[in-house]
Amino acid sequence: MLFRIFLLIPALMAGVAQAQEAAAPESVPVPVPAETTPAPASTQVPLNPAALLSIGAPRSKEERDEMAARATTLHAEAKRRREAADPVHEAAQAECWKKFLVSACLDEARTAHRKEISLAKRQEREAQTLERNVRKYDALERARIRDEENAKREAENAKKAEKHRAKRAAEEKKY
Repeated sequence: MLFRIFLLIPALMAGVAQAQEAAAPESVPVPVPAETTPAPASTQVPLNPAALLSIGAPRSKEERDEMAARATTLHAEAKRRREAADPVHEAAQAECWKKFLVSACLDEARTAHRKEISLAKRQEREAQTLERNVRKYDALERARIRDEENAKREAENAKKAEKHRAKRAAEEKKY
């Protein structure tokens, strides 16, 4: 347990740094179309699922289900982020052509677009990690069930073998 907490500390610190970056005002305001406004806080997903869930394969069915749901949510959020980034970038480019320092404005718009795409990619990677952990859990669960079935089958076979040996021993005593 202490090891998990030790692993979560850098993840939490990275989340704080991201929040501080997001809170810092941009040098160039980028217009946001009405249909691409951010989702309400209740549906937005923090970028670091490791802070909320355990590291590695889940240890229970509930944790596995939570990881799977989290991965789905992260994929959806990354897709929304990507889809929202392109129109915002195009609108910012159109605004830049109206300004005097076009190249600098275009560079800033491109940088803002790259940051947004980078955040989407990070969310996708985290979702893939969660999905990988879910698949690990599923594989371990299948192996556990298979081992239980094999142990049960071996016990039944051992009983049958013992009965057969007893029967043969009884037949040999007859003769």
